[in-house]
Amino acid sequence: MNNSILLIIDIMNDIVHPDGILTCFSNECDYVNYVNNINIAIDKLKQSNAIVVQSNVKFSKDYSELLSNSPLFGAVKPTKALIRNTWGTKSSDLLDTSKVDVAFEKNAIDPFSDKHFFDFIADNKIEHIYIAGVSTRWAVESCVRSAHDLNIKTSTISECCTDSNFLDHENALSNCRILGEVISINEL
Repeated sequence: MNNSILLIIDIMNDIVHPDGILTCFSNECDYVNYVNNINIAIDKLKQSNAIVVQSNVKFSKDYSELLSNSPLFGAVKPTKALIRNTWGTKSSDLLDTSKVDVAFEKNAIDPFSDKHFFDFIADNKIEHIYIAGVSTRWAVESCVRSAHDLNIKTSTISECCTDSNFLDHENALSNCRILGEVISINEL
């Protein structure tokens, strides 16, 4: 599986841990099952020689990188979430980060907004991105859209993506099916 990556988006405490400020999980069992699904995907794709990549949204304490015209991120600032070097921006303890080959930091929704990630994709001639992450309707779908426009195949792994609202998750997966494929862990 040359030129393929597994992209893990925003699996950080503030976003997925039940105690996180912006969490999409209030139920510990659902959280554990979700992260375990991502670990299964990591193991399966590592066996196929895929590169495992993380992309996490983080800001400095003063939010100087915050997109000033973003209503979404404007609402994050008062919560004091997503601040670099805090518990909230650390990867979930359940995520097997020992198998992550490279990590990137972004200050926007889409991983492609980070120049270093964009350059990594181009420099390594990545042709296929498997996607796991949150939220399906924002970060995952925007990544699928960007990859599509760069002629990169995407496989969104349904059990490895989630949203705070099931209907939003399903609608985003439906959109992802138009621009790429949506698969299950069993299809890896």
